[in-house]
Amino acid sequence: MIARLYDLALVWGLFVAASGCGLWALEGLRLRASGRIRHALFAGGLGLGLLGYVTFVLGLAAVLRREVIAGAFLLGLVMGLAGWWRFWRAGRVEGKEAWRRLRRRSWPEGALLAFLGVLAGINLLAALAPVIGVDELIYRVAAADLYLRHERLYYLPSMWLHQQPQQVQMIQLWGMSLGSHSTAQVVQWGMGLLLVVALVDLGRRDMPLVWALLAGAIFYCYSDVLVLSGRASPDLANGLFLLLAVLAWLEWLETGVGRWLVLAGVLAGLFAAGARLQGAYGAVSLAILVVVYGWRRRGWRFSSALARGLGVGFVAFLAVAPWYVKSYVQTGSPTWPLLMGVFGARDWTPDAQAYVLGIQGEERGVGQWLSPGRMVTAPWDLVMAPERFHSGVMGPLILATLPFAFLIRLPQRVGWALAASAVLAPLWYVSYPRLRAYVAGVGLLSVVVGYLLWRIFHAVILPAWGRAAILGFVLAWLLLGVGVAWRFHGWAAPVVLGWAEEARSLSARLAQPDVHFFWYDDYQALNARLPAGSRLLLYDSRGYYLRYDYDRYDLLAKRETRPERLRDPRYVAEQVQRLGSNYVVLWPEPRHSTAYEPSNWLEDTLRGLCGAHWPIIYRSASMIVCEVRPLPGGAAP
Repeated sequence: MIARLYDLALVWGLFVAASGCGLWALEGLRLRASGRIRHALFAGGLGLGLLGYVTFVLGLAAVLRREVIAGAFLLGLVMGLAGWWRFWRAGRVEGKEAWRRLRRRSWPEGALLAFLGVLAGINLLAALAPVIGVDELIYRVAAADLYLRHERLYYLPSMWLHQQPQQVQMIQLWGMSLGSHSTAQVVQWGMGLLLVVALVDLGRRDMPLVWALLAGAIFYCYSDVLVLSGRASPDLANGLFLLLAVLAWLEWLETGVGRWLVLAGVLAGLFAAGARLQGAYGAVSLAILVVVYGWRRRGWRFSSALARGLGVGFVAFLAVAPWYVKSYVQTGSPTWPLLMGVFGARDWTPDAQAYVLGIQGEERGVGQWLSPGRMVTAPWDLVMAPERFHSGVMGPLILATLPFAFLIRLPQRVGWALAASAVLAPLWYVSYPRLRAYVAGVGLLSVVVGYLLWRIFHAVILPAWGRAAILGFVLAWLLLGVGVAWRFHGWAAPVVLGWAEEARSLSARLAQPDVHFFWYDDYQALNARLPAGSRLLLYDSRGYYLRYDYDRYDLLAKRETRPERLRDPRYVAEQVQRLGSNYVVLWPEPRHSTAYEPSNWLEDTLRGLCGAHWPIIYRSASMIVCEVRPLPGGAAP
């Protein structure tokens, strides 16, 4: 328990350091937001992005060592505290006024704050628990673990998405290097809360605080938000960056100060730097908003509006460009392994590229959402049948409430929020239509829904039973949120509080259907049995809980120019040894889980080598492990 409290304090210190440094940066840009809370949020987002690039540079310089990171952390904390002290001394934080406002809160406001506190507490328990997310076990945390182990950022051919921008993982590295790896999840939990605060702050300007809090609670109850609040995937952090970019755009609309567009571009670039390449949709959408509103609202000539919009996009590109440069230096392609036909892909043959871009895409439904039928039914499917998009439940609240926007006049800021979400939506849809990639848009829609519910609830013509129905509908959604949070995160409570054995609980949780990982106990056995410095060739792509370096077996198939040679045991044995693998890990029975035939040939050959030529050193119901040894008779022809 002490270690977990230390992790929490460590992340708190990181946020203080980042936001304080962000305050200095905003002062350097001569920007002052329209409210104290919003100014602090801008500082936090900007500062976290800057600190992410510190570890990025340390990793490229191969000095990603604990003592170096600790020194940088202390320096950042001193600068952050100084920034907050200056912020306080300047009279921009009025503690007594905030305390009086808190004490005067109404009981509905207090109830909603308590509700948000309960949800945040459940999510925090999951964040403090060991890492369990699928993507985290593959590369989100696994890659960061390897970077820290080797004290540098380096090319990992088996993790084919690790070359995508990983800005949020660079932020998480601060905590992972100085505390446990659970800090990666606590960072997401904290940034999710900041996202809720930003939405409430946006809503309270045009509606009573209780309804703004309700909008924040509605957002916090979406299943994707709840699940991600306890895991280390970067979507909540990315959502915060993009939402802050939209808020910076709103500051520009209200003040006319062009420097806000610079900040909006930087934040949109940080969103792209924390997402896959599809994250560029945020910067493109923001550029469109600048062009349209500059041309129509501010009366700029279209050419001038277009130039400013392209300028915002260029600033965003500069913010993410270091990641493209890194990928180009390490692989020869700035977008590895995407755009294979343009740049090529290191360690991928043309056949393997064609498989990933074609057959595998069809199997996973990638691209089908662009069919006319899917596009027409997308609003209903994303809300009521989100499994068609591999997303969590969004629920009927937004779908049932948004049509009232055609009947109720929206105030200017709420209208701008609706416009921003509408511009973001189509570009997000054609790039990567998973709700977790549209978190900022869902948040903006939640604010619009909160406003509409307020106006509908207080409509003169609405009878008492109608108001009761609205409250019942919303209450059901909030209670469902608590149930979803406990369904996914309840297992963590006894583990974090010390009431249950961590290893046993983790083994049971990882085997559940949403994770479907059965090798945790096997990995612990291998960690105790194999010698230090071993390197494993894995059948599964999730190697996080191993203490050794590893590659996935299909790396050999992806890079093989003459796939028929993968049927030759001697040739395969030679390639395994050339890769540096000491042990091969397989399922006990054939799986053939891919449609790429060379990978299946390779699996069959490896299975034939294990036991017949390579001794099996470990066997369980879910795994066999064989030790790689030279075959008699020399190398393959």
